[in-house]
Amino acid sequence: MKYIALILFNFIALSSWADTCPYSHNSFDIEVTSKAQNIDDGYLYEYSISNSKDSVIPVRNFNLKPNEKSTPRSPVGWKEPHFFSRSTSFGWSPKGLSKGIKPGESVSGFSLTSKGRPGIVKASFVGSNSITDVIYTKINRSKDTACPGFWAYGSRGVDDSRASVMVYGPIPSNQVSPTALYRLKADQVWTGSLETSHDALKAIDPMAKGKIDVLLLENNDIKIEDIRIDSIKFGRGGAQPESSKIVEVTMASPKYSGKALQLTFALEKVQVLCDLDRALFLEGEASKGRHVYTGVQIKPTFCDVKNWAPEVPNILKVKAQSPNE
Repeated sequence: MKYIALILFNFIALSSWADTCPYSHNSFDIEVTSKAQNIDDGYLYEYSISNSKDSVIPVRNFNLKPNEKSTPRSPVGWKEPHFFSRSTSFGWSPKGLSKGIKPGESVSGFSLTSKGRPGIVKASFVGSNSITDVIYTKINRSKDTACPGFWAYGSRGVDDSRASVMVYGPIPSNQVSPTALYRLKADQVWTGSLETSHDALKAIDPMAKGKIDVLLLENNDIKIEDIRIDSIKFGRGGAQPESSKIVEVTMASPKYSGKALQLTFALEKVQVLCDLDRALFLEGEASKGRHVYTGVQIKPTFCDVKNWAPEVPNILKVKAQSPNE
């Protein structure tokens, strides 16, 4: 009885401020360009961010998780990077809370130097919505929320409610990052590497079932036979491969001819999430104590009433989103 009363109270609280929800902090479509080059004492990594004109909110925070010591630098108008406690991870934010990368704008000048060699690392972003900023302080923060994309207060456990993106960055000496690609059907073209253009990325429906194939290409750091299949985990759900095989492939983009490891996963177990996933990461172990970390890029699917409802099965009503004010 107490639980029912609590849900009713929260529903009334939600209904009191609007019949619709604000867009979430991740309601943006960004293109992140990353590149690495040799310098005298290691590597220089440079990043530029473009916020699509179709986004509804500006981007306010850029966090990077290189897992290797580095010295970051900020572009004009952005604060000195903030390092997270006991971590090599850090984040950039603009000097003014009302500022950021607005829809249709681009910012370059994010950079870092490191002795760590280039590989795949995870970046994450958060946007800014004036309505959402108010609602976050006013809303009764219960276990469930009716607002699509409010992952911080959703019913499924999510350890990071920021949009995740795959970029180049410094990696530790024991990490290997084979190029990865994916397809949803056997007759589709392999896609999703960092060489895939932003406009060519494909979205994956968070509610879709079926299979997803992932292809790992050999490089100078790793032979396909060295990867331990039983150690592989893919996506937020940590899906393990249902089948695997070594194949010979030849492709133009990325340019490659040779052996590859083809893995098949149950898409439902990968757990693609609306708003958050702009990359799906794959981890595993290889011989000689090496750690495999790579991923594929995907186009985001934004949260709405349809795909958010399964995430909050106990809520009384899921509201639609309204335009930003």
